[in-house]
Parts: sequence; C-alpha cells; structure tokens
Amino acid sequence: MLLVLMATVAVAQPGQTVVGDWVQESQNARWSFRSDGTGFMERGQPKLTARFNWQLRGQVLQVSTAATSVDYEVVQSSAEVLVIRNTRGGQVYELRRQSRS
Repeated sequence: MLLVLMATVAVAQPGQTVVGDWVQESQNARWSFRSDGTGFMERGQPKLTARFNWQLRGQVLQVSTAATSVDYEVVQSSAEVLVIRNTRGGQVYELRRQSRS
C-alpha cells in the first residue's frame, strides 16, 4: 500500500510543479497553468492572450487550443524554473515562476 501511495505522489509531483504563473523574460510573456488543465499565455503590448488546455504525460507537456496542439519536452522542472522544448521546431523556452507581489 505504501509503495502505491509513493508512486502516486511521484507521478503527481511534476504536474504540480507546472501549475502556477510563469514569466518568459526573453519574449516578455506570462504563461499561466491552472490546476484544472486550462491556462493562458499573455504577450506583448497591448497584451495578446492565447487560451489553452494543457496536460502533462511523463516528460511531455501538451498545450492545445481549438486550432492546434503542441508538445513540449520538459527539459527541467523545479519549483522556480521550467524549461520546455518544442518537439516540432526545437525552440527552447525558459520560464521562471512569477513571484507573488
């Protein structure tokens, strides 16, 4: 029973580290991953907002809109840093957890 519980916690951990608000300074963007599997990305001035659904399967973060779905490989995931790589184009995105003000 204890092994099952530990395995469940280990599987749940990566998804929980993704949940929250992240800043991508190089693109002046903010990504928000909500615990219900929805999210959005804001970028630019004036701000443009793209809403999406997301799910984490192992080391693959899938982000989907009504028109498309993009898979990102999770390269690094910690409480403060999330690095993802677009599996199609290879572009790497470094996101830092947004501090609460």
